[in-house]
Amino acid sequence: MLKIPVVDKGMQRGYYYSFIIGGSKFTGDNDAEFESYECAKLPKQLWTSIEDMEFFANRAKKQGATKIVVRGGTNNVGVKPETLIKVLNRLSLILPVELISLTPVRATINKYIKNNTNVSIIRCLDGDIYKGSERICQD
Repeated sequence: MLKIPVVDKGMQRGYYYSFIIGGSKFTGDNDAEFESYECAKLPKQLWTSIEDMEFFANRAKKQGATKIVVRGGTNNVGVKPETLIKVLNRLSLILPVELISLTPVRATINKYIKNNTNVSIIRCLDGDIYKGSERICQD
């Protein structure tokens, strides 16, 4: 069963549903080395199944949510990029997904997510990346 650490979730401002992914450890590097991330020992109660996340997202959609905002995951200890990709793609089947990344635009993980998911926008520390945009870096 696919699980990801969710430290907080809920309807925000009445129009979007938010998942906050835990276990963050920002290195500050311009080129996050996401290939080497290991699955950390995070508290068991934080690990939420993708099916539960889909349930909450579907319920929020019925309550009028127009998007899902996922905060974190791009620099998390314990969240492998492949897992994050699967979660983002499954959630994007329910509603448009916006990812709040705590990494710079140029980080490898942001390029990886842009090219392998249906996320509509990635909000980075130093700018935004839009799906379909060829421009990855801010000038």
